[in-house]
Amino acid sequence: MHWVYRILGVEGWIVGFGLLVLLPISAIFLAVGVYAFLKGWHETIRQPEDRPIIFDRKHRKVYRVMREEYRSFKDMFRPWPVMVCEYDWDLVDGEHNAEIYTTGGTVARNHYLMFAVRKSEDDPTIIDSFEVGNSMESGEELVSCMWEHIRRFMEARGPHLPTPDEPLAERPPIESWWQAMGDVGPYGPKLGHWWRDMPALTIFMLIIMPVMLPVYLLWGTGNWLSRKTAVKIEWPRQVLEAVGPRRLPRASK
Repeated sequence: MHWVYRILGVEGWIVGFGLLVLLPISAIFLAVGVYAFLKGWHETIRQPEDRPIIFDRKHRKVYRVMREEYRSFKDMFRPWPVMVCEYDWDLVDGEHNAEIYTTGGTVARNHYLMFAVRKSEDDPTIIDSFEVGNSMESGEELVSCMWEHIRRFMEARGPHLPTPDEPLAERPPIESWWQAMGDVGPYGPKLGHWWRDMPALTIFMLIIMPVMLPVYLLWGTGNWLSRKTAVKIEWPRQVLEAVGPRRLPRASK
């Protein structure tokens, strides 16, 4: 090591040793950052527009669309692959699941309407599960109502909709980036609604705008890109032929 000291000196040797340690660590952090960015980009861009579920009471089947998992690193540069699953209704069990979480000052609970799929009549092994509805919008009573409506539809020839004149909920398309900003915070076209319904929160959000605006810009832009590049789901021909044409009761005038 004497020749190293003679060429670099003590200070140069310390710098060189530091580079030998810091460069690999920096390369690892850079690789992790690039991977996280690509994964987030892939989960945002060209994802399925919806993951619909069909309850076919005529054949006592349940069909659902789901995203497949990553198979290789190359999949991160391709559209999300989707697959269609078919279950026998007699092997599907409804469950009311609850998740308790805390924000530090309060305790809240999310409610889920989950369906567990058994392997067969003789084998109770759970091979899959899926959620119906949105846990962020489902309360304890709503989960029970959703389950009872689905159960009556499949087992007691209940109606497609709870009431004949109830319209189907549809997600309106996003026409502009400004509209996407309104979906995630009070900085878009919904500022008036925020001010009318939650004035105190709106004032607080405007005060901390220098801190939160970059976050909402990224959030709103990601929301806009996700909605604009979403891929519409097309059911396979075999499913459409088995289920038949869509028939829903018309809303009364």
